[in-house]
Amino acid sequence: MHTIPAVPSRSDYFFELFRDLPKQGAGSDLSTGRALAFLRDLPAEPRILDIGCGSGRQTLALLGSTGGRVTAVDTHQESLDRLAAAAQEAHAGDRVETRCESMDALDFPAGSFDLIWCEGAIYNVGFQTGLEMWRPLLRDGGSVGISELTWLNDRRPQPVVDFLANAYPGMGSLAENRKRSVDAGYQPLGGFVLPDEDWWDGYYDVLEARIAEQRPDAIDAEHLEVLDGTQTEIDLFRTRQGSYGYAFYLLSRLVRAR
Repeated sequence: MHTIPAVPSRSDYFFELFRDLPKQGAGSDLSTGRALAFLRDLPAEPRILDIGCGSGRQTLALLGSTGGRVTAVDTHQESLDRLAAAAQEAHAGDRVETRCESMDALDFPAGSFDLIWCEGAIYNVGFQTGLEMWRPLLRDGGSVGISELTWLNDRRPQPVVDFLANAYPGMGSLAENRKRSVDAGYQPLGGFVLPDEDWWDGYYDVLEARIAEQRPDAIDAEHLEVLDGTQTEIDLFRTRQGSYGYAFYLLSRLVRAR
């Protein structure tokens, strides 16, 4: 799932809320393409690993923008099945492999990929930890594209600070994440902050309507917790005063002396 980790539950209620959304987190095909444009040394047919792919909105964008093959990894088989069906419909099914695996236990030989991609999911293991963990899977000089929830300035309303201190205590600033990427063995190539419409269009707007639709029938405490927690996340975004957002980080794996 590509969202703020506001609701720790991964119950059926959570997946029912997010099922069949046009996208499952902040992002867009336009931003995925913009991020790819920073990576000028990709081979013509790159081997791509999409980690935490969800139902694969960005996976399909990667397929459409490159001539590569994508291995898409997620822990939710239903999302992977949706991706596989969408790839077939887009006549790209032969270029996608789906694997139901955890991002902290990936089983690939060293140097398997030219590009590792992860939109809005690295928080599950932590920004620097994920980069360090996945680095061996890249060939020397291989590239990484990561979108990560990030502090954008020092103007941080207290409700935002309180919420994110609980939801994502390891969240860093732009400068902190650039340093973390260098410490993890990468060279920053550039990046940008996702625009607000990447949050609203096809995501928060649809999600908020679904919360309102489900609420009258929500009598179970866990169901209400999922609805309330997700609505709190949406309301928080409205009042954030530009304090946080998703930022794309484009990186190249450094070749370290042996």
